[in-house]
Amino acid sequence: MREFFERFRYRLGELDDPRSYVERYGENYEFVLKDETHRRYYVGNNKVIYHLIGKGELYLYYGETFNYETIIVDGDYTIYSLIQPERFAYIFRDIHVRGKVVVRTIGIGGYIESTNNLYLYRGSNGDDRGIGFVRDDQVSVYTSNLNHLEPSSSSYSHYRGVANHNSNIRLNGFINISKDAQDSNSFLDQHVILLKDTANAFSFPALKIENNSVRASHSATISKIPEEMLFYLETRGISREESIGMLIGGFVSKVMDIDDTTERIIRSYISLS
Repeated sequence: MREFFERFRYRLGELDDPRSYVERYGENYEFVLKDETHRRYYVGNNKVIYHLIGKGELYLYYGETFNYETIIVDGDYTIYSLIQPERFAYIFRDIHVRGKVVVRTIGIGGYIESTNNLYLYRGSNGDDRGIGFVRDDQVSVYTSNLNHLEPSSSSYSHYRGVANHNSNIRLNGFINISKDAQDSNSFLDQHVILLKDTANAFSFPALKIENNSVRASHSATISKIPEEMLFYLETRGISREESIGMLIGGFVSKVMDIDDTTERIIRSYISLS
């Protein structure tokens, strides 16, 4: 990812990384939300703090951006994110959970690096799921870190990717259960489908467990669409491209539901052309 970041170095001047640039030149925002729905579109360079209280929903849309976010959840919130940059998006989040948080992320195209760091306190629950689509020579990296700090917390991370043409996608996942986080439960799920032989994918699940009174495990696969599935659909009069679309639809629906507009965009990314 570093080589792609270098393509946009002209924005940073003499600073070495996007965090330093955002700290010096970025816009600063702070929001306190209580029992409400909030929508915001981010471009440019931003340092953002959200305090989420009670129960509500957060809808975040990203164009070309360097975004650093601290999200403090004290209640029950769902965070929806759509990342669709013209070229590059770098999004880094620290999410502190004292309650329940559901995170849903869709990344489409461009050069995307997205990181969710969940910090789970006593009795809290975190559910982090995402889908990434890349084509041409695009590169995307999705990282989901589940940090259990106190007892009786639970978490689930499930990311899936679809890579076409000469693109690259990488899924990083980390379960970190501290010595003070007994009776915690965590699961990490990562799966990628390659639509071309020239596409590449990497999956890196990791676990660090410092307490024996917990449950933690992971699953990861990288594969192509099985030819026997395509043959079955084609023998019933469905074109190969339509068959691939149907199978990819089923693949991503295991993670989350998507709306019609997003589905149309996704179909352009899984086209055989």
